[in-house]
Amino acid sequence: MPNRYVGLAGFGQPLDLTKHDLGVAGGAVLLEQLLSDRRLPVPLRGLSCAEVCEERGFIEPMSVYRRLGKVVAAHMRSAAEDRHHGGGEQSA
Repeated sequence: MPNRYVGLAGFGQPLDLTKHDLGVAGGAVLLEQLLSDRRLPVPLRGLSCAEVCEERGFIEPMSVYRRLGKVVAAHMRSAAEDRHHGGGEQSA
């Protein structure tokens, strides 16, 4: 389940994955760090859903990667995916 926006622990605004700088100062460097740091398990990386799950009061970890040249964040749990489908989001 891809997302456009993710939250990152320590940032007060969502990060926009459609922008090369994530829409924040220093975001280009931050993005490369997020893409390259695979040492920590997904739940400990500090990325979370800043869309449907957050609106419904859930904190759901996200994984970030590149697919066909685009930056994508996706849920790792089917319960979070079900929330998105229930929120009217369509599968790609």
